[in-house]
Amino acid sequence: MKKKAFTIAELLITLGILGIIAAIAAPMLSNLRPDSNKISFLKAYDTIASNTQKIISDASIYAHVYKEGNKYYNVSKYPMINTDAPNNQTFDSCSGYTKYGCLMANVLDGDNVKTTLPYYVSFSTNNGFKWDISCNTGTKVFFHTVSVDFDNGKGSYAKQTRFSFVVTPSGNVLPVEPYGQMYLATRNDYKKDKDAKTKVAEYTGISIGTLMHGVEDISYVPMEDLVLEYLEY
Repeated sequence: MKKKAFTIAELLITLGILGIIAAIAAPMLSNLRPDSNKISFLKAYDTIASNTQKIISDASIYAHVYKEGNKYYNVSKYPMINTDAPNNQTFDSCSGYTKYGCLMANVLDGDNVKTTLPYYVSFSTNNGFKWDISCNTGTKVFFHTVSVDFDNGKGSYAKQTRFSFVVTPSGNVLPVEPYGQMYLATRNDYKKDKDAKTKVAEYTGISIGTLMHGVEDISYVPMEDLVLEYLEY
């Protein structure tokens, strides 16, 4: 018995129907695809936030009483301004303005650690992230910036493959760029957002230059209110 084959007309009709289905389904599938940049951003944010809280809650690393000059300060509200070496043998080499960067490099098992005194530490991690951590300080101003590159040193702010964060003296972590702020605000939705370029306009970002002039609860530290005792020399 002869098997009946499809005619060319039938094949063309079938291909046309499949093409229409694909055209309809493609945008829907695209909207369901996870945003890899957002996932990387949230991973970096959570890594910074959780490890920062872990180290500042350890009094052997960030003591709440800090001596500078002839004054003792109670820095329990702003523990990160304590740049003294930790009373902890694991991290006792971390001190000065590179203390936090050094601690993070240790906690995250960083490779290719490079310290540039007095303010900068850079390193990479085995997930392909490159980290740059700097301390920003001035009169009554103190905060850290953490820059994370998700693309092995080739990341770009414009392509959302590099982001910066501010770590406040109290240990809070804030995204600097508008895209980062948007990603954090919508963290429960991992899908690519076709309207992201429009929605990101709702976010203003953080100016590092403005922070250097002191911004309450972010970079300003009222040192005169923290004095515990004056020492006589």
